[in-house]
Amino acid sequence: MKNIIHNIITLLIGIVGLFGGLIWGYYSKWEFEPIILSAISFLEIIAYFTLPKEKKKEEEISNKSKNINKQKVEVTVNNFASNNSDIPSIEKKNRNALIDSKKSKIGILFIDDDKKFNNVCQQRL
Repeated sequence: MKNIIHNIITLLIGIVGLFGGLIWGYYSKWEFEPIILSAISFLEIIAYFTLPKEKKKEEEISNKSKNINKQKVEVTVNNFASNNSDIPSIEKKNRNALIDSKKSKIGILFIDDDKKFNNVCQQRL
């Protein structure tokens, strides 16, 4: 709506409507129609100069793109595949004990849904 109000052609139409309504009102002895035309034209002229202009969409998009936060995320996964000499012998023993205790509790089940291969294999570590 503000784009229509701040259009220069609309301002020119408002000025012509104001003067045309005043002249029409003078010759018609101030009937309602020319008074309404003059009042609406006057309000449009006032709105053109008093209402703030709306930013263009391109400016809004460029302003929004400037405010985007960029982040860099680094993920480090330690899967104990590094050289074993880096781990002290106490940690190696604790790690091996932990692995041994988990082996009895963890089971792996492989299921193949291929009907030609009817093997189902379950293995305990």
